[in-house]
Amino acid sequence: MLQAFGDIEETIERAIQRYMVVKITEKIAELRHREKTYHTQYGMDYPSFEKRIAEDQAFVEHIEQHVKATWELDFADWEFCYKGMQDWTHKLEAILLT
Repeated sequence: MLQAFGDIEETIERAIQRYMVVKITEKIAELRHREKTYHTQYGMDYPSFEKRIAEDQAFVEHIEQHVKATWELDFADWEFCYKGMQDWTHKLEAILLT
């Protein structure tokens, strides 16, 4: 029956590729949602936050006292989301360019 749609191997490869695109897109959306939560909570994007905590001790103290004492946990997850979106986006681009 699959032969009616052309080469079986090619059809299976296209189906797997489409499945991968859907799953990767879902993963990026999940990470983007989590990343956006941190962006809203801290009022800036990840690169800006990373730079501020590295260079501005007064900012770190303000965050600990007035925003969230466990900001380091958020920062670790935020970094995971931010870098994960980049990694998954590169993988998606690679799939779409093949």
